[in-house]
Amino acid sequence: MNTEELLDYDDLGDALREGRALHPARGYRFLLAQDDLNFQSRLVSDPVPLGRQLLEAAALDPRDGYSLVAILPSGDFEDVRLNEPFDLRERGAERFIAFQTDRDFKLTLNDDELRWGNSRRPLRDCMFSHPYPFSWSLWLIQPQDEINTTVGKVVQFVSLLCSA
Repeated sequence: MNTEELLDYDDLGDALREGRALHPARGYRFLLAQDDLNFQSRLVSDPVPLGRQLLEAAALDPRDGYSLVAILPSGDFEDVRLNEPFDLRERGAERFIAFQTDRDFKLTLNDDELRWGNSRRPLRDCMFSHPYPFSWSLWLIQPQDEINTTVGKVVQFVSLLCSA
């Protein structure tokens, strides 16, 4: 393909759902949320952007202390370093979350490790980012009145099938 035949953009989500590689394009569309799961479409021109370029595509200044995670097809979170390339063609991630924080909070769901970047946001947002059957409910392994992710302990959850 020469430059005149390039697509304006290719959508990562479409490529994943269709089981195909990204097409050569002038831009690559992905989804990015800030501190929650309200994803917005964003566009980068490079299929192997630096983490900071993903933030800049959302008009976020990397110098403002953002952490960035990719949500992989398995539901796992992968840390995206701001000065390292992230290959959109190979990782299978179309969704990213930017947290304005210097730390992340660890949780487990059915022995899978989850990370969340904001102790003040509802943990259900973190859980909904992980694929588990919606007919299941989440239970704390050690029930507490309040979930405090700031005390340095990993909060553990297990999902159980709900009866009708």
